[in-house]
Amino acid sequence: MAMREAGERPRAVQQLLTDQAGVRRRVVDDHMFAFNRDGYPPATFRLQMFAAAGQRPVAIATQTMSEGASLINRAERYVEEVWRTHCADEPEPPIWIQHQLLSPDDHDTFQHVTFTVTGPYSVDSAPHWDAVLTGAELAELVGGPVDADRGAGFVPRTPDPEPRLRYATAIVAFLPRPDLDDDSSPCMRTGLGLRTRVSRQLRPHRAGRGCCWYHGGDWHEVSAAAIAMVAAAHRHGVDVDDVAAYVLGQAAAQGLSGWKAEALESLFIEPMEPNPEVGYVNGRHRAKAMIDAGVRRALVIRYDDQQPAPSGQ
Repeated sequence: MAMREAGERPRAVQQLLTDQAGVRRRVVDDHMFAFNRDGYPPATFRLQMFAAAGQRPVAIATQTMSEGASLINRAERYVEEVWRTHCADEPEPPIWIQHQLLSPDDHDTFQHVTFTVTGPYSVDSAPHWDAVLTGAELAELVGGPVDADRGAGFVPRTPDPEPRLRYATAIVAFLPRPDLDDDSSPCMRTGLGLRTRVSRQLRPHRAGRGCCWYHGGDWHEVSAAAIAMVAAAHRHGVDVDDVAAYVLGQAAAQGLSGWKAEALESLFIEPMEPNPEVGYVNGRHRAKAMIDAGVRRALVIRYDDQQPAPSGQ
């Protein structure tokens, strides 16, 4: 956030201080306040609460960017939880100040967020980002200094494991539709409806065509060889990161050459990666050529935490 000029105070900040500033006592300092609500991913943040008789409580939430959904994205759910947990007798949530640690120089900027109450411990999903306070202004609001860091009791989350690559076989007829309407090659723009896919499965084509490289050879043979070689690599204990080198070494030892060698290499150097959200990360043209040829199964890659070896059957 941009730093404010010295002596400059926005109207919203001045109004908040005029209406709500007072001497309060810190009654809560939970370095790992945990948000755990059904239907939402868990999250944590540091919660400091300041309260005094006859004054509305002030809650300051401080969070790094690696603790679950951010204060920016889940402010309304977090304020509901703090309201229910620490000031359940209040008719409205505490004054909510959030401190999202985006970078080391964010330690003196605090965001005041307001909400529309819709029921007990419930606010609507349209918070209003009202004003940015400096540390000095926040101290004026609560009547004393506020810790601006994450707290000594902060326990960083164990990062989620990196998704691992695995090779898998895919039923070609069920691959996502390759979006090739803008392709300049006429052979890539022909229909790919279910009827077309079924008919190609019933009457497969093995001979190459001269229209383009993708249709230039026998994908049946190349796909079967790729699947079988990956299965062999797994049987021999080859690490998934070394499978490509293993397969290409085997192909060279067997004297594979020409289009078949290029096609096999493409399945490992630029592996086909169907994706349910975007269709394909890579491999649209090869998928189209395999569908046209009536290939039954193709080698693809996926990223997850499981490492089953693709079947060679």
